[in-house]
Amino acid sequence: PILDSYFDSSENQSFVGDFLKQFFYCFESNRDMLLFCYVDSSLFSLTSTFQSTPKEQVAFYREQGRNFLFAKEAKRASALHKGKVSIVSSFNTLFG
Repeated sequence: PILDSYFDSSENQSFVGDFLKQFFYCFESNRDMLLFCYVDSSLFSLTSTFQSTPKEQVAFYREQGRNFLFAKEAKRASALHKGKVSIVSSFNTLFG
């Protein structure tokens, strides 16, 4: 559910709710369909802050992320995904 107070109108709330339902449906079933959600100038990066989770369980995500506490500058640059193909590809790598 989406809180009513986050929106200025019921139309916008409905639009965002419908978008999120469709996005997560595609994310779970066919991520290639998400290519239509992005443009070539889109950017995506991941930062993880699993403070109460054992390090070995989150090591993979920390390696893929841009968190300034864990990633060196060269890695931060390569972990910034640019464009729809790179973004959707990163979803497949990160989330199987």
